[in-house]
Formats: sequence, C-alpha cells, structure tokens
Amino acid sequence: MRIASAEVYRYHLPLHAPLTLRGETIDHRDGLLLRLESEGGHAGWGDAAPLPGFSKESAEDAERVLLRCARRLAGFAVPEDYAYFEGAEIAKTDDMASVGFAVESAYFGMLADAAHLPLYKYFRSSAAHGVRLNALLTGGEEQVLTQAERLRGTGFAAAKLKVGGRPLTEDIALVRKVRELLPPPFQLRLDANRQWTMETAESFANATLDCRLDYIEEPINEPFRLVEFYENTGAEYAVDETLHEFHLEIQRSFTRDQVQTEEFAQHVKNLLEVFRSASAVVWKPSLIYLPNMGADILNGRFALPVNRLVISAAFESGVGIGKLAHLAAAYCRPGEPVGLDTYAWLADDLLLEPLPMDAGEISLMTLGGLSRGIDRDKVALVERFEG
Repeated sequence: MRIASAEVYRYHLPLHAPLTLRGETIDHRDGLLLRLESEGGHAGWGDAAPLPGFSKESAEDAERVLLRCARRLAGFAVPEDYAYFEGAEIAKTDDMASVGFAVESAYFGMLADAAHLPLYKYFRSSAAHGVRLNALLTGGEEQVLTQAERLRGTGFAAAKLKVGGRPLTEDIALVRKVRELLPPPFQLRLDANRQWTMETAESFANATLDCRLDYIEEPINEPFRLVEFYENTGAEYAVDETLHEFHLEIQRSFTRDQVQTEEFAQHVKNLLEVFRSASAVVWKPSLIYLPNMGADILNGRFALPVNRLVISAAFESGVGIGKLAHLAAAYCRPGEPVGLDTYAWLADDLLLEPLPMDAGEISLMTLGGLSRGIDRDKVALVERFEG
C-alpha cells in the first residue's frame, strides 16, 4: 500500500460559552485536520488541536510540523507488517502530542479502512461496540449543582468535578452537595491538577471519605508521594500528568544512556509503584503523545501496571473525539466511563452529523469506519501533497 495524497486543513469552531484554562480564556477552538488517502482510495482523518495552557505547542507550530509530516507521508510505502507506525521516521512530530495524535489517527484510520474495519476493531477484534461517558461538571457552585441535577435520570453513570481552585472548605462543601444530588452507585470523580500540598490533600480526603469518591486525579503537587497519600488516607487516586512524565523519562533514558544506572532504575521503580497503586490512569492522547496510539506503553515494550485506563478529551473537534471513542472502546475495560464530554462545549462542529453523546454513552457502530462525513464548507485547505 502506498499513500497517494496527504491534505492539511484549518478549522475554527465557536464554543457555547467562554472557557478559562490556566488563566487564559478562549471562546473558540482552532485546529487542523490531516487526511491521508491510499492509492486504493482508502482514507483516514486526524485532528490536531493544541489546547492553550496545556499543549506545549502553539497552533502555528502544530501547523508547521503537520505540513512537514504530510509532505513526507505523501508517497510513503506502507510496509506489509504495519502493526506499528513505521512512518515515524519520515513523519517526525517533534514530540508535539496534538500532531502525533493527528498523524497516527489518519494513518491507522486509513489502514483500518483498507482492512474494512472500524478503527476500534482494527486495534482489538474483541473490543466492545460502545463506550460509556463521564460528564464534566464546570463553572461556579450554582452552575455545577445545576448540571449535577440535570444528570439525574439520564444515561450518565459518572461525572468529574475540578477541585483545588477554591478554598478547601468550599471544595469540601461543594463535593458533599454534588454527592447528595448524585448518590452511589453514580461515580463521582475529582481532578485537583496537583493544586494541593500533601497536608491539604490529606485534609480534603479525610473530610470526604464518606462521599465514596471513585478517585481524585493528581491530588498532590509531589507525585512521587502518591502512594504515601493513599496509605495515609485510603483515598483512591488517579494519574494524568504523571503518565506524561513517565514517558518522557523513558525517552530521555535512551539519549542519556541512563537505563543501566542504579539511580535511574530506582527512579523507574518508584514511578511504577505510583502506577501500580493508582486506581486509574487518565490518558489524553492529544496532550500526551504515546507512540503507536499508546500500544508501546499500554501493552508493549514499556508496559505499565495500569489497573484502569480512562481515555479523556481536550476539547477537540468531533473528528478528534470520534477517534478517542474508538481508542476507548479498544483500550478501556468494558463499561468504563470515559471523558469525552468536552464535545458539549462546541457550538458547532465539522461533522455533517453530530456525535450521538446525549444519552451517557456512544455507539461505535453508528460512527462507521471513517468520520461521519466532514462539512467541507467549515474547513479551509492549507496544502495538498501527492506522492
């Protein structure tokens, strides 16, 4: 198989309401689409949408590197054994997660189309046909409680609430109010984004232990002490940023020749213990680049002791979130609620038919092997390369 063409498009999508991310407020999402097509007419789409305040790359940097990748991929002959992304050497992404996610989504999407399989079945033949969704509770107290009230009686079975940005007493009170509205077995997850010291996190955990939280994501600003946090409080935790740091350490080990040193071996051992004790690992593929759609890290050469994997979105377009749904079906355990609810923030989308996400789950069978159809009036071609 040979890649006949590679196209890069720009898009601009408005949000329903302004979104504040680490001090920066945005009212729209800018991104890029990559489309790869083989000589046989099989195609795949990818979405690169750097998130302000979180992605290390800017939109301009992402476009520059994605264009370089597209130029090199056009004409690329796919090896017969293409289980892994063999095009990495000619499509270097400079460790830009959004670009890596787009390139691999388009590449594997094209291969899945050639195999006449939806992407999730291409990755794992036994994958479930649908994924449950985790709702995102955002805004001030009144907004959060209103959203929680609306979740009652819907198909949603889990919700995530950001904590750490309010005074501790307010966070505790809000979590209790949300839990009253959404009692067990509804799963309530929290994300502290490393806002708390160990002392503060332990105070919070002890004050909310009876709330039966599913987990607290990155509760402390010293990730190596997460096991200690769990042992001291009994509160389940999840890792997010720590996954990225582990991957970077593995990468650096090959350039600094640290693999054989006793210090590095102990460092990796400590990190692995953090993962082993974690209730869940939260992976945002467009923010944390794990090559080959995570295969190397999750079940390959550098396999992590992952108890539960929760794939999460970062306000991508419907094209990107559709790809994330396929990954979730392939990698997450059946019935695990995943964080794709950022789709609700988009006031418009690139798909001709919106993703069906209002009943607490999404059926992969309704998405088809490719995207559900792109509205070409909402994208602008940047450049087309032919092999």
